[in-house]
Amino acid sequence: LGVREDVTPDEMLDPRARGILFHRVLEHLARDLTREGLWGRPPEEVPAHLVDAAVESSLAQVASEQPV
Repeated sequence: LGVREDVTPDEMLDPRARGILFHRVLEHLARDLTREGLWGRPPEEVPAHLVDAAVESSLAQVASEQPV
């Protein structure tokens, strides 16, 4: 089919969509950090699962909004 196997995630989104994704991740992470009382803590004190959840949730949102 001619599909490249070395496509990186940043190639799958145009610059506008990448910007939207970046801002969504920040919005989700800020909300979650505030809720957990972790806002302003050093990055090494932020549980990885909070970052992962913010990224996954944001990816799902952006993917559902992008035209096919």
